[in-house]
Amino acid sequence: MLNNCEKNECLTFLETGLNALEKINWYGETVFTCPICGYDKANAKRIKTPNNIRNKVTWLYCEECGMLFHG
Repeated sequence: MLNNCEKNECLTFLETGLNALEKINWYGETVFTCPICGYDKANAKRIKTPNNIRNKVTWLYCEECGMLFHG
């Protein structure tokens, strides 16, 4: 189980990545600055699966520190 500091880092990373996607109207691919390590080319990507309006695949990834969210 993660301690509170790690949980807060995860939530901050998630919020920052989702804010980056919001700036591009939620779909496509963009970069953002990782709030954990400061790497300025963390990736955010969200796609819609064809023929399934509810299935939206999202990736948030920082190559520098290895933070990853997928869902």
